[in-house]
Amino acid sequence: MARRQRSGPKSSPKSITIASPRHSRGNKGLSSMTTPENPTNYSRSVSINAPASKAFAAITEGIDQWWSTLEGEANTIGGVFTVSFGKDSFWKFKVVRLGPSDIVWQCIESHQDHHLKGMDAEWLDSLVRWHISDTPKGIRIDFLHDGLLSDGVCYEVCSAGWDFYILDSLKSFLETGTGKPGQN
Repeated sequence: MARRQRSGPKSSPKSITIASPRHSRGNKGLSSMTTPENPTNYSRSVSINAPASKAFAAITEGIDQWWSTLEGEANTIGGVFTVSFGKDSFWKFKVVRLGPSDIVWQCIESHQDHHLKGMDAEWLDSLVRWHISDTPKGIRIDFLHDGLLSDGVCYEVCSAGWDFYILDSLKSFLETGTGKPGQN
């Protein structure tokens, strides 16, 4: 499995060595053309009327307020946490990058109570990347699920879930204080 080291100036966010998603096929950014020959990773951007510090807190400490049940720590480098939906569906992540504007989680375990064969394997080792930037009217969150590919078995179901939780629930939580966790 390929390894890559995140590097940057001494003042950059802390990071640790992570495994490259084994399913990624070279998507270089948040936008590129999707074709059957060139599947892309799932990505979305959303503008939100809230401060960056509030978004950072929601993504690292308030996951249960907009996504679903949280167990563990998502607010420290190397922290391991589980997001679950009922007793039979969960994802376990490790925090591999944590800075005020960049957060990266690596999926280290996955079990979905869906009848889509191969769904768990598509999540395993995938990276969930958050980038928070200031805008004149609040913030913009750029989200990339590196390894959730447009030609994958999970893409339709999982992208609909991310759309709901990022574009609706997280946005609502940050702007009004009320998210919609566990509702999709």
